[in-house]
Amino acid sequence: MKAQEIKTVGSAFNGKTPSKLEQRSEGLPILKIRDIDENGNFRGNFESFVDSNYYEKYSKKKLRAGDTIILNAAHNSDYVGSKNAFISPDLDGVVATGEWLIVRVDSAHPAYINHFLKSPPGRKKLKSCVKGIHLYPKDVERIKIPLPPLDDQKRIAYLLSKVEGLIAQRKQHLQHLDDLLKSVFLEMFGDPVRNEKGWEKNIIGSFARVGTGATPSRQKIDEYYNGDIPWVKTTEVKNEKIISTEEHITRKAVKETNCTIYQSHTILLAMYGQGKTRGQVGYLNIAAATNQACAAILPSTHNQVFIYEQLKLLYRSIRALGRGGNQENLNLALVKNISLLLPPIELQNQFSTIVEKVECIKTRYQASLADLENLYGALSQKAFKGELDLSRVPLPPTSPNL
Repeated sequence: MKAQEIKTVGSAFNGKTPSKLEQRSEGLPILKIRDIDENGNFRGNFESFVDSNYYEKYSKKKLRAGDTIILNAAHNSDYVGSKNAFISPDLDGVVATGEWLIVRVDSAHPAYINHFLKSPPGRKKLKSCVKGIHLYPKDVERIKIPLPPLDDQKRIAYLLSKVEGLIAQRKQHLQHLDDLLKSVFLEMFGDPVRNEKGWEKNIIGSFARVGTGATPSRQKIDEYYNGDIPWVKTTEVKNEKIISTEEHITRKAVKETNCTIYQSHTILLAMYGQGKTRGQVGYLNIAAATNQACAAILPSTHNQVFIYEQLKLLYRSIRALGRGGNQENLNLALVKNISLLLPPIELQNQFSTIVEKVECIKTRYQASLADLENLYGALSQKAFKGELDLSRVPLPPTSPNL
């Protein structure tokens, strides 16, 4: 399959960020980074506006249906390129801020290009273009993309979009289950901050042991890592159950660095970390060790599941407790003094039973999601290598959304 540079089929350029003087409380919208979620979907509302003069002045920065937009700058190079969205007709004509890099094609199928740029090989090529903490248009324009005949591009885009739609649907189902648990908690116990039902409250340190781990030296990576003990990093604490980890440490690391192996059902709270990490909690479904950036919470007289779900609801309040520096870290003293609702244990257990039933459904959905994501990865790999049999894939109707 012939590969061509993006600049042979289109162009790449940055959006334009309005100054504070140019921004308005109403008017014509500006698409900011936060307006697009982690899955590349528009959140449904804009936060920044400008007047018509701005739109006229920067008319070349207006988005078109079929454009691909990519996050081109971040405080950490790992986040550059982490957001990728395909522009649908409802965002056509909107001006994007300068943090968006826009890829616009005119002699290839737009959705095909979009799928390539968010596929594993496409993301790898984008990462190789990152310089410092920036992604520049000229470098993206030089990325080579395999280009089959236009009709085959349409077929590949159609097939991958169908699988992507199923992935989005499954993620939505999982979100609905999380929303259900939140609703059940609020119905049974009320808001944990306002405590309108007047439950007894107490600080975590009064009913739970709270500690931290230690980090084995990376200078002894052969001795301390690649062992059999799961090693939890703050980036893996994401308000969900932890069933596996990317890294593992050795028994020698535990012995020589005073790491603690926490048993299943321990609650972990991220005390610092970039982005949204600080304040998030995890629930160990495995025995694992963690570093000093996480607080391990082991309730002794209350239901762990109830405490965990309440901490999830208190995420914003916990983040606000942070102190010091740009990251506004938490510490053990702050964690121990977090105040929680403590209704009768019978109600806590009743809620825990509901959570367990919902978690069973979530487990099946998550397995299905993993299968769909693996399918998308396998199909995209084959498609962009020219190894996919497209003879039975129908040619879709012409549409900027396919």
